[in-house]
Amino acid sequence: MLTAVLIIIIAYLIGSIPSGLIIGKIGYGKDIRDFGSGNLGATNTFRVLGVVPGSLVLILDALKGILSIGIASYFFTQTPTLIQNPQNVDFMHSTVVVLSGFAAICGHNWSVYLKFSGGKGVATGAGVLIMLVPKIILILLVIWLVLVLVFRYVSLASVSMTLLFPVLMIYYYPGNIPYILFSLIAAFAVTFQHRSNIRRLIEGKENRVGEKGNKDRSD
Repeated sequence: MLTAVLIIIIAYLIGSIPSGLIIGKIGYGKDIRDFGSGNLGATNTFRVLGVVPGSLVLILDALKGILSIGIASYFFTQTPTLIQNPQNVDFMHSTVVVLSGFAAICGHNWSVYLKFSGGKGVATGAGVLIMLVPKIILILLVIWLVLVLVFRYVSLASVSMTLLFPVLMIYYYPGNIPYILFSLIAAFAVTFQHRSNIRRLIEGKENRVGEKGNKDRSD
């Protein structure tokens, strides 16, 4: 139990690393929270600093999710109690791993290093899914790209992808309760962080891709 708790805490601390803030300050002498939407995610970094730093933040944020799942998978499967109780391996492993992934997303959204503020969890969540369910992340990325190309709203694509995630998880992993619960909770957390975007979409005030302004705060 102590091992699992430590792994989850480590995942949260990894997720809390503010990639956008670090890249902006070290590479460009800018705090991107003072520009554009004020968000620390890749979308605002693209808008404020350009393609290269935006791409770097996107990759680094995704790596936070990938690393968190990787650490949980590697260390927790070495725990003696799992070897002694082989029937519990799948359930216990899945539970610790998905909690670590969720902790990484929470760290990105509510970073301990930034007084519990942060991004919106899309890139870090994608990193988690790359490790957990690669087939599902491929489907979601295709849907996200199509929606962005057709409607040109990053936030609409991100929220739609997030809401579809639990549906796909239930379809592909109907018996894996930890995975399904993770998908439902993660979908709620990411959608909650996009509540201002949803409001602006309803009001017709959300920025499209390529438009200038400070309305689009999607991560």
